[in-house]
Amino acid sequence: MSIKSHITNLFVMILFFVLSSCEGVKYIYSYKLLDNHAKTDKSFDDGKISASFMVGEKQIDFSLKNLTSDPIKINWDESSLIILGESKRVMHKGVKYTDRGSSQVPTIIPSNSLIEDCVIPTDNISYAEGYFGSNYSVPPSWKIKDLLPVNDNFDADRKQYILNSKGQTIKLFLSIEINNQKTNYTFEFQITDVKPEEY
Repeated sequence: MSIKSHITNLFVMILFFVLSSCEGVKYIYSYKLLDNHAKTDKSFDDGKISASFMVGEKQIDFSLKNLTSDPIKINWDESSLIILGESKRVMHKGVKYTDRGSSQVPTIIPSNSLIEDCVIPTDNISYAEGYFGSNYSVPPSWKIKDLLPVNDNFDADRKQYILNSKGQTIKLFLSIEINNQKTNYTFEFQITDVKPEEY
């Protein structure tokens, strides 16, 4: 390998390190489910459905069980995530990223059956074109933004914005049909704490 190639590779490594370090301090959010039918901070049961949730950095994972004797239908096109007051269209597991703007087939849950799924805001998903050079290449890839900012980028205002998120809410609105009757569920998750990640 030539000296020029060594210098180029060293520059790329330094650039990668600098860009990575620009993310600053990472923060961890804690959530609590707010609902009269909440059994715990993460679970729900109203006699018709039971559900448990995990709010992650980029999506909300959940399991949902049909407790009724009839099939239940989730209408994804009518469901949404409401993040700090802003409503966002969602996609769920099994939908291709390229189809995120298309109509989604409803999910049917038979009686006494359970599904495991997740929701992601469709406008948080983007495609990054790759870069191909003689000494350095980055393949194209899909990118998913965080639901809320998790890195302060060493910016004091951004850090304060993240810390001020405590007490704010994220809501999952699911449009569900039970026995051909529409029943809208809104699961509200309150941010109970925001702390720097410990290494």
